Amino acid sequence: GGSTPIAERLYLGGSNDVRGWRARRLGPYICDPDTGVPCVSARDRARPVVSTDESGRPVYADTIPIGGVLSLFTSIELRVYSLQGVGFALFSDAGMAWLTYADAVPPVLYPSVGTGLRYKLPFGAARLDVARRLVELDVLNPEMFLGEPLWNVHFGLAEAF
Repeated sequence: GGSTPIAERLYLGGSNDVRGWRARRLGPYICDPDTGVPCVSARDRARPVVSTDESGRPVYADTIPIGGVLSLFTSIELRVYSLQGVGFALFSDAGMAWLTYADAVPPVLYPSVGTGLRYKLPFGAARLDVARRLVELDVLNPEMFLGEPLWNVHFGLAEAF
């Protein structure tokens, strides 16, 4: 896992897979770029609090996505188009990327749901999707995803799949 170059690792999140996440933000993180300490241990719960969010919860020092060597995601989408090429979509996505195979057993996938508008163009569809993560916090490490927004907006050309 750690020997795979970061540029060749797998990342999830964004307009083409798990849309409830920002691009490349669903997966393993490090908390300290100088030491490469991963954000998976109880020690990380003591990392510096930078501020608090609008609900008064602590916002921790930035986490840096490092990608995984294994990923799994799934999507289901219902699309309805009018004769004029305007469409509407409802979707649900779930996924996760892991740094080691041991981390993926059993696989815990992070779900999101959303809706979108579509417009058929001669070369494909233009789309605007709005999605919300259904899991606010990581089950095993509650502070890991505190800095990630619950809602995300994505624009794309062509369908997600």
